Amino acid sequence: MKKNIFIFLAFLSFTAYAQAQEVLINDFEGPKKNYILTWGGGNLGGAEGLVTYDPLWREGNHALRCLTPSAALAELEVSLPAGKKLGDYTAVQFDIMIIDFGDGNNFQLHVGRWNEGSAPGRNGRDLVYNVGRKGDLAQHQWRTVQIKTSDFRAVNSGVDVPAKLAMEGDFKILLGFGTNGGRFFMDNVKLIP
Repeated sequence: MKKNIFIFLAFLSFTAYAQAQEVLINDFEGPKKNYILTWGGGNLGGAEGLVTYDPLWREGNHALRCLTPSAALAELEVSLPAGKKLGDYTAVQFDIMIIDFGDGNNFQLHVGRWNEGSAPGRNGRDLVYNVGRKGDLAQHQWRTVQIKTSDFRAVNSGVDVPAKLAMEGDFKILLGFGTNGGRFFMDNVKLIP
């Protein structure tokens, strides 16, 4: 009897381990200090993605400061564990603090593989989420936002959402608050199982 219980517990432990675990995409605590802010290909003139101290001075914490004279999103690298797909996760989660809304009101998420110098986001070919959420936010306060993978949609024609959810290995996302003239901070970007 004890042997059967041990085998059963070992099976449960293995099953729990085999399920998707939370994946940290970026908490902006590492050595990289500048990030590309992009829209429609290439770095935008005047757009700035700089890692700086948390504006609320949470001790030792850093965040990505995004200044966007024209609509721009942070380009972040994702590395999934072997055998896992984007669709194995329920949400992309991140913390955001809006300093100035500018003219924006939409959270946007693009998922894709593109090389330096190519055009991520051009014509919305990778856009899977573009939803107005301004009412969820107050200026100068951190808020945690989840974009559920079940809410991914082909915002524009030609976006193959099932192919995006089937992505494995390494790829990139463009993430942020779509705004012209806005300023915001982002932190703790992760995938939630």
